Amino acid sequence: MTKKDHQIILKELLEKMGFSSEVEMLENEQGKTINIFTIDSALLIGRGGENLKALQHMANLLFYKEMGEGFEKITIDVNNYRSKQKEFLIELAINALQKVIETGQQEVLRPMTSYERKVVHSELSKNDKIITESIGEDPNRRIVVKIRG
Repeated sequence: MTKKDHQIILKELLEKMGFSSEVEMLENEQGKTINIFTIDSALLIGRGGENLKALQHMANLLFYKEMGEGFEKITIDVNNYRSKQKEFLIELAINALQKVIETGQQEVLRPMTSYERKVVHSELSKNDKIITESIGEDPNRRIVVKIRG
């Protein structure tokens, strides 16, 4: 039996769920991503990306079932939602950095998921004038940006 391609497995899953879509595999230094292009993006993404996380989990379970131990985890995206979200988070981080440096006052960002916090911490770690820390408990965990020292 030949192993099915990741894109075929995902396309079949989406069809069984009633979604019409096109899928595209992208590969970069972070790994493989399958981007789903559909007019039903809001349903697949869900509030705050919750449906997308669930879809990614299901897809990776199917990939594992089909390919066994040698499978590699794949990121699922819908209409470039994740990449747009990452760009937005980087812009948010840069704006907070500029405000903290200009005012000298700490900036407390909105509550974020662990992934979102990781993106912001990573972006802000590039600047040695400030420090960041996460405070609070999920789902209200947030980042505080402060002047170093």
